[in-house]
Amino acid sequence: MKPNIYVVPRWSGTIHSDWYDWLAEQVEARWQVPLRRLEMPHWQTPRVEEALAFLSEQVPGLDEGTFFIGHSVGCQSILRFLHQKLTPESTSPNVGGLLFVAGWLEVDEPWDTVEPWLDRGTLDLRSVRERVLHKRVLISDNDPFTSDFARNKYLWETRLGADVTLYSGQRHFNQKTAPEVLSALREMVEPAN
Repeated sequence: MKPNIYVVPRWSGTIHSDWYDWLAEQVEARWQVPLRRLEMPHWQTPRVEEALAFLSEQVPGLDEGTFFIGHSVGCQSILRFLHQKLTPESTSPNVGGLLFVAGWLEVDEPWDTVEPWLDRGTLDLRSVRERVLHKRVLISDNDPFTSDFARNKYLWETRLGADVTLYSGQRHFNQKTAPEVLSALREMVEPAN
């Protein structure tokens, strides 16, 4: 089964920001599938309800070949989308994987428009934790939004059961290439037998 891989950009990001174009080339060469980069609506000031409605339109179905890559607030969009879709009562199949880059559940100095995106313990991630086969988070030890990287790591591990990798000096992962993202994706899409 060929994977369906979706990318949800960072705050104010477009489908061409940071490493997204580079990753699209890598994915298309490796798996002969398009990287579905989602141009999120009003992403200069993202709104939760709008993002969830858009994801519902753009992601026609979920299965074990579905993989999501979120960057910063993109991670929050994906979490909330799957929280809606993977309820204990839903009959949706399992999801292949989540790869969160510069992911956060808290930020150091919240601003007004980020407040609705912060998880204050209200998201029940149990179904997401149980129904997503691979959960990876890549964070940096000098991210300007989450200086307490140890707490950020702990929250992802305890709340989502994610495998968290800490990188040195990657800030918010805004480079033009991201071999660490491709490597983590490859481990999820092509797991060892």
